[in-house]
Amino acid sequence: MPQFGGYSEATSADIDDEFVMLDVSASQTKFIRAQNMPSGRSLADQYVCANGALGQTIPPHTAGNSGSALATGALYLCPLALAASLSIGHLAFISSVASAVSAPTHWWFGLFDNNRAALAFTADQTSTAWAALTIKSLAVATIASGAASSFTTTYSGLYYLGIMMAASTCVGLCVGDLDISGQGNSGLTGNPGLQAGRTDTAQTTVPAFPFTAGSFGAVTWPGGRLPYAWVAA
Repeated sequence: MPQFGGYSEATSADIDDEFVMLDVSASQTKFIRAQNMPSGRSLADQYVCANGALGQTIPPHTAGNSGSALATGALYLCPLALAASLSIGHLAFISSVASAVSAPTHWWFGLFDNNRAALAFTADQTSTAWAALTIKSLAVATIASGAASSFTTTYSGLYYLGIMMAASTCVGLCVGDLDISGQGNSGLTGNPGLQAGRTDTAQTTVPAFPFTAGSFGAVTWPGGRLPYAWVAA
């Protein structure tokens, strides 16, 4: 790849959101990549994000909507891209302004691989309150090998963040603008990076390893909009 000015010039085959478009002349536009940019992380993911975020589900400035309440006992997954060799110690979601949890009995977050196999879980928060418009960043508590405070990613690519809550009234989450409820998951077979929503029902405590979430069905996220969520060290 040709070098100029401390940057690498990319070909059209290389271009993804790691690259910055630079107009280098009146007649030609080239795409460049900073040599020190972490692999798999766009500029937006590095700077337009929650503090300390190593990866996020959607751009945060699009998450200005109040999502409908989650269904009790349901596990929901949302896709995100992560680089290899990231040490992830926290998983985070934001409740919406309109919805606090009422009488929770179990709730937890999880990280899953591209086949929806569980990689890490937080502790069960049981009856812990979650107020409206509040960030919940929960520490990783278990991975496949046992108790742990972090999980290190093994590949660059697609992962899923999951949330499960059992309560009299579950939280709604801060969600993005795009409504996918009309499409659902039925027309997205073969495109796992576009699928999201409910995979399992009748959940309570944190599952034991090994655990693989069910297939995506017709039910997307409540209200059809994806939540803003992220992972951090």
